[in-house]
Amino acid sequence: MTSANPGYAMPLHQQPVFSGESIPELFAEHQAPHREAFDYKNTTSPVTEQACASEAVWFSQSVLLAEPEEMKDVTHAIRKIQACAQSK
Repeated sequence: MTSANPGYAMPLHQQPVFSGESIPELFAEHQAPHREAFDYKNTTSPVTEQACASEAVWFSQSVLLAEPEEMKDVTHAIRKIQACAQSK
C-alpha cells in the first residue's frame, strides 16, 4: 500500500462532478444544483492548480494516525525534501 502519492491529477473545481464535462451519459441527466449555482467551468484557482500540477503530496490517512514519534519522522522527511528542492 502506498502511503504518499501525487494526489489529484487536477484540482477539484476541474473534476467532472463540478465542471460537468466528461460525465458518463448515465449520470448526465441527473440534476446538479451545485453546477447551476456556480460556474466551475470558468473558475480558476492558480494556487490550487499549481499545487496539483507540481507541488503537493497527499498522504494516506494511516500515515496521519501514526504515533507522535512517527509523525516527527514524517515531518523530518518533508523538511528534507523541501531543503533539497530549495537548494536546486
